[in-house]
Amino acid sequence: MLAKDRFLKKANFIFLLLTLIFYSSTIRCIETQTKLIQYNTSLKNTSFSFIQNNKTSVEEGQLYIGEKRIKIMYKNPNQISIIVSEKKGMYVNHDLKETQFFDTKKTLVNVFFKIIWDESFFKEAEIINVNNSISIKKVIYFNDINNFVEIKYQDNPLLIRKIIIKNNDQDYEMGFFNHAKIDYLEKNFFSMIDPYIQN
Repeated sequence: MLAKDRFLKKANFIFLLLTLIFYSSTIRCIETQTKLIQYNTSLKNTSFSFIQNNKTSVEEGQLYIGEKRIKIMYKNPNQISIIVSEKKGMYVNHDLKETQFFDTKKTLVNVFFKIIWDESFFKEAEIINVNNSISIKKVIYFNDINNFVEIKYQDNPLLIRKIIIKNNDQDYEMGFFNHAKIDYLEKNFFSMIDPYIQN
């Protein structure tokens, strides 16, 4: 009987220990999610430089986050601007003076909106918090394809550093640096009016 009691005490202790470990891990995960949601919300009126790599070309530019709009200005190798809202976007090739409009819900740009403005993005995501960095990994079913998405943040201070999107057809990496708050932008900075329209 004594052996059985000792076994039950050990089993109860192990169960309690595992419960505490799981609970503290869950609490830490919720705290990290809350911190990331608050950070992403604070990105309004922010800009950062980026380098984008799709395994065949490297592009550089500046990204601006406004009130429910994003502007991406490619500077090298081509002068291209992309302004997007949740439903529509405008692509401007400044070298050719051409403008095209598109539906953002059918492009990978939609993933940016999920990351920045959709708090549910972090649900069912794998969160890894190690050595002053946080990685979020998630698979998003989009355009009939599973897209593997990974967002890397620097922790303390919290800064977004990289977005990686991979699927069967595409492989994108966008690294961010020179994070800055924007004090002032022209009223029409995020405007989706064709800059080369003929009057």
